[in-house]
Amino acid sequence: MRILFFFWILLFLLGISGCNGGGGGEPVVLEAESDTPALSYEVSLNSKARILNISTVKDQYPASLLLSLPGEMFSAPPPTNEKWIWTLVLDLVVPIEGTWADFRALEQEIVLGAERWAQLTLESADGKEIYSVELKPGNRRVHIYPPSDLLPLELINFSGENEEGQVTIRGLQLLLGYGTPLLPLPADPGTVLAYEQEEWRDPDFELFSWDLYPHILVIDTADYSVQDSFFKRLAFYVEKKGFRGNIFTLAELAGKHGYNAHDYRAEDLARFFNEVEIFSLTREEERLKTILTENGVIIKKSSGYIPGMGGIISISRSSSKVLRRYLLTHEIFHGLFFSRPSYREGCFAAWQELSPYEQEFWLLFLNWAGYDTANHYLVVNEFQAYLMQQPRRGVNYYFRELVPERLIKSYPQKEAHIRRILEAGKSGFTRSFDRLQGLLQSRPAIKGGEVITIKRQRL
Repeated sequence: MRILFFFWILLFLLGISGCNGGGGGEPVVLEAESDTPALSYEVSLNSKARILNISTVKDQYPASLLLSLPGEMFSAPPPTNEKWIWTLVLDLVVPIEGTWADFRALEQEIVLGAERWAQLTLESADGKEIYSVELKPGNRRVHIYPPSDLLPLELINFSGENEEGQVTIRGLQLLLGYGTPLLPLPADPGTVLAYEQEEWRDPDFELFSWDLYPHILVIDTADYSVQDSFFKRLAFYVEKKGFRGNIFTLAELAGKHGYNAHDYRAEDLARFFNEVEIFSLTREEERLKTILTENGVIIKKSSGYIPGMGGIISISRSSSKVLRRYLLTHEIFHGLFFSRPSYREGCFAAWQELSPYEQEFWLLFLNWAGYDTANHYLVVNEFQAYLMQQPRRGVNYYFRELVPERLIKSYPQKEAHIRRILEAGKSGFTRSFDRLQGLLQSRPAIKGGEVITIKRQRL
């Protein structure tokens, strides 16, 4: 029988450790719901770090929690007069069920099992925000960044119950920190897209790390101009046909388009900064080098730079909201390719399984897009990212309708040949998608085209 607990004030008074209420106020659990009749909490507040810890005793975790926060507790200015970045961290524990990762249904185009979501509501005198968190098997650590105009928070309401089962909350921390823009904010791709630009620690960019693979850094730039200053020379050095492997000045690249989004692995970044040292770096390239070394993507040695772990991806606020979502999904799959050896090896195997007609189509497409198709690693990396940037339902539209129109417009003399290639490999795109999706069923499970697991709504 489910027990509903109200007003646990006495338990809090008994369990508070190091609390500074800024005027006597204390956090109070108004409601907590659990299957366990005996449940207690420990709440501690460190006045310097402003850390609120909520944890359960005896490993019994509630399915819902309504917490009241006295506003004065979190309204004091930071000790150094710097702007604080608030991070609300949830540790979620969900049931482990193998059926969540059953991708056999893809073969019959059957919709996978219902998604499970927990809901977190943050409320202040100035508004309310709801964060929906997609749940996956095992523990999940979630980072939420409330905007400044929602502070100070008054209520935190967590609900992990839904029709598909129960989710419990293991812990909750409300942190202050991340003052320097050189340290990335751990984030879900959905958080990157929804993060308020006025909250950025630097007006030109904000730095994140993918919460599933923290060594993949994500830079969101204010516009394409800033992004070019960070990455344009890298783009031509690493990927552009006719330019790859050579260092050019920005003046030499004037009028030439880089990319609207970027991805680079540690090996290529180290190689670039070793060779570019004899040239003048842009201000942003210098900052990029610092970001990469500070976060271990590249490592400075007496003889130069060597690869560390991970890589970096980038999108820009110049792109529309719809385009930003597609671009970030595309780049996230590059990060996955860099980070997950079993997936990367499977992508190379999937390329080898393509028919000659299918490979010819991909090489024509990637050549049209400006990639150096003589680089096999690059070809396979782009093959998987373009394929997985949209859900399965959008694959045939993109590659059988949208892309051919663009290719035929650019190569009208090849129209008949392009259509023959498509007819010969008409089922190949979804087959390859399913092949790659099957590689992603192990934890953390990731779906093609659907990497966003946190959705934000302002009320």
